[in-house]
Amino acid sequence: MTLALWIIVFFILGILVYYLDLQHGTDVYRKWYNLTHKEKLPAETIRGFVAGRKFGPRIVVVLFFVSIEVGLMILYGKLHPLEYIGLGVAEVFGMLLGFLFAPWFLKIFPGRVKNAIQYMDKIESGEVDVKKDVIKGVAKAGKEIKEITDELKEAPPSESQKQEIKQEIKAEPPKPEPKEESKEPPKEDWREGVKKYLKK
Repeated sequence: MTLALWIIVFFILGILVYYLDLQHGTDVYRKWYNLTHKEKLPAETIRGFVAGRKFGPRIVVVLFFVSIEVGLMILYGKLHPLEYIGLGVAEVFGMLLGFLFAPWFLKIFPGRVKNAIQYMDKIESGEVDVKKDVIKGVAKAGKEIKEITDELKEAPPSESQKQEIKQEIKAEPPKPEPKEESKEPPKEDWREGVKKYLKK
């Protein structure tokens, strides 16, 4: 895999880790914080192991995941040691970018992500029949497509419009207007002029 692909993979992983930390890690962190500190964490504070944290704690989480991946690559891979270092740097960069853009990404798609996860949970628990949902979705899509195509079709002409079209076809073409005759007197032939002169 190229470095760019590893950056993309760990970017997506960073967003997923951030989301899971926001959903479940904040509760675990709050319990741990309240056990280890005199003053409890304020109720309005949202803080997890990644969410709501500064760069230092985040880089620790990133290095944890990257070290596991690089360790597996060393055990099962056949790369040069410098390549492992390059992969590790790319993965750290990708995951930090994921943590950075995760809040913005989750603001844009919160409902869709949440709905998708809830739907997957319902499938696993057996509350939802996927086959029925697929059939409903296909039927709904077919109905919407039919409505759109019906709107795009031209409405057939009414009886009055048909009669008007027939009358226009049967009507005679308009006659051309007669040309206006010129008001100038006709020019005499020069021969007539010569004859009149000779008669004098």
